[in-house]
Amino acid sequence: PISVALKNCNVVRPTAKVTLFGALFGSLEEKVTLTGSFDHEGVEYSIYLPPDRRYRLSSSSGDTRVESNATYISVDMDRNGVLETWESVSAHLPFRVADSMVQITEIDKDNMRLTLQQVDAPLSGSIVGRMVAPFSVTTIDGQEITDKTILGKVTLLDVWAVTCHNCYEKFPTIRHMQKIYSPEKLGVVLISTDHSKDFYDSKAPAIFEKYGGKDWPSVLVYSFSGALRFGDFGFGVLIVDEEGIVRSVAPKDLEKAVEKVFKDKKQ
Repeated sequence: PISVALKNCNVVRPTAKVTLFGALFGSLEEKVTLTGSFDHEGVEYSIYLPPDRRYRLSSSSGDTRVESNATYISVDMDRNGVLETWESVSAHLPFRVADSMVQITEIDKDNMRLTLQQVDAPLSGSIVGRMVAPFSVTTIDGQEITDKTILGKVTLLDVWAVTCHNCYEKFPTIRHMQKIYSPEKLGVVLISTDHSKDFYDSKAPAIFEKYGGKDWPSVLVYSFSGALRFGDFGFGVLIVDEEGIVRSVAPKDLEKAVEKVFKDKKQ
């Protein structure tokens, strides 16, 4: 067990929980009021907790930020001093630090202490600057796609649903980027969280007809929990470079984020 001493702080992060208000009015900010640091394999990481009367280390409603009622803590995974949405993790599940999985076992608010435990769990979640977590998925037409088969090109792993208008309305932008960089250098994998194949089949053809994307490999994972291997960021695109390194997690400006990956490649 790793014991982490906590102290008061006044730091701002993007709102960790997905709410109707946040969905309507955009990303909001919230304060985190406790912080501490811990050593993992010789590297120091900072962890942050929001104000809470009783920290919840379990969830009775689901495993993702769309469903979970557990406390969402933040860890400065890339150690840049800025907390981003993808760095918020549910306190009731193991989460990734570097290339290991750890879990919170206790939050003692009275004694200002938190306890972490490294756990033997499959690597999941995405950290900018680290290799994408190992995965193996099968597309609707039977094609196997893994963290190894996507190597050699920049790949957009797009977590979406046929009910998410913002998701498929960016398909034309992705198609435009493929024309600029070529499909051989920029690949796309659609990861649908729709709850059934029948429902997906009833909606997807019309979407593809209007917005494009019919020829992109498509995977059904049936829930946000099914997409947790890629991270707990809800709908959004994970950008993985040709070496398998995560370069961006659900960027607000997808076009600029992809452009930066290709510019960095040339340097």
